[in-house]
Amino acid sequence: MEKRIISFIRYAPLTILPLVVAMIFYIIISGYKSSLENNFLLYKNSLLEQEKTQVKTNVEIAIQIYKNQIILAGNKNILNSSFLNLMKNINSKASDYYFIFDTMGNVVIHSFLDFLEGENLFILEDENYNSAVKTITTNYQNDRFVNYLWLNPTTNKLEEKVSFVKLIPETNLIIGSGFYPSEIEKKVEEKIKSEEATYDKNIYLTLLLALIFIVLSIFIAFIVSNILLKKFNYLAKSKNLNEEQASIDNMTKLYNRDWFYKSLETFHQNLKDDKNIFSLVVFDIDDIKNINTTFNYDFGDTIIKQIANLAKATLPKDVFISRVAGDRFAIIIPQSDLNSSFILAKKLKNNVEGHIFKNDQRVTISLGVIEANKNISSHELIRKVDLALFKAKKEGKNRVIAYKS
Repeated sequence: MEKRIISFIRYAPLTILPLVVAMIFYIIISGYKSSLENNFLLYKNSLLEQEKTQVKTNVEIAIQIYKNQIILAGNKNILNSSFLNLMKNINSKASDYYFIFDTMGNVVIHSFLDFLEGENLFILEDENYNSAVKTITTNYQNDRFVNYLWLNPTTNKLEEKVSFVKLIPETNLIIGSGFYPSEIEKKVEEKIKSEEATYDKNIYLTLLLALIFIVLSIFIAFIVSNILLKKFNYLAKSKNLNEEQASIDNMTKLYNRDWFYKSLETFHQNLKDDKNIFSLVVFDIDDIKNINTTFNYDFGDTIIKQIANLAKATLPKDVFISRVAGDRFAIIIPQSDLNSSFILAKKLKNNVEGHIFKNDQRVTISLGVIEANKNISSHELIRKVDLALFKAKKEGKNRVIAYKS
């Protein structure tokens, strides 16, 4: 784990810092490009709105002219004729021309396609004209914008056209004025071309700055990495020393209670198959209270120390012995099943029983043994081995009891 952390500290700044710098400049460039695209879109929408406003205004002005002529003219037929002539005259001089259909689909005025005047577009054998007139005359009572395909006199091609149409009051005539969005697209394209040089220049400068900052960030990352490595090595040494001191029992120099429970959990988590089996032995000194009462607590502590030394001398080097309470000990035996661990526990019991302690005292211990099982938790493992130890005490002490599930 420590090697991984060292590798991370050594290489992470050299990777992450330049990557962050590159990402920042990527965001800047992307943001600039996105901003430019948004500006073009806003420009396009602005032109569309201007055109819509213009053609709507044109139609409203034409309607107002018609209303004014109502007041001046007494004869309605003369009025209509005068108004239509005026519209034709305006059309011959304006690019945003008017067109007038009646509600039955007849073309009354269309200066740029004057061959259609007098034709009924509903019965004309042309699907585009049929569709266009249907769009214009449907719901003719409502003022509205309509979209349809129409011949663009500038390009001589069928293109989408947007028109504002309105019914002339007290007539069956529909007047409209429109524009071709393709012409707006051309204006936008011209603006894009005019700004491309500026955009390319800004991108070039930004990329140059990005390269400079990436090289600079690599140099800074190298310095930061070395500083962090020195700090980490110092902290790691201090941590290892503190952990080692914190995991040792002061009296017996065995592992302490905290270390035991952490290690037991680790062993249990690694208990996946037969390769990682282990057993647990828990024992305590029989009648330790009588020893402390008969002699004193210092004498009892001496017995505890001597039993700790006996355990270390009796058991293999790869076992982990901990003092978990006053006179209670726990032993984790890796790669050992119940039978093998029982034999080791029996050997320890016999060695303690045969040992002559201070003041020619004889001391015995009682032990519980259990083989770890991945189907039960580490807490349950301790509870069950305690039951085995309790049974050893109940059956007369100075014995080993194995817990069998």
